[in-house]
Amino acid sequence: MGVDKEKCVVIEDSPIGIEAAKKAGLLVWAIKTNIDQTGADKILSNMREIIMNMNLLT
Repeated sequence: MGVDKEKCVVIEDSPIGIEAAKKAGLLVWAIKTNIDQTGADKILSNMREIIMNMNLLT
């Protein structure tokens, strides 16, 4: 994609996706579910929270 890792955030909900993104050295935000997401950098409740937090990245 041609984007630096430091400028990316991965939004995931599965432990396997979270693990893969972390192994790639990326920032990971999870959408809260009832499965283990402790590997994520941040866990948010819904897309609205994600959009609100995206403004904090700039």
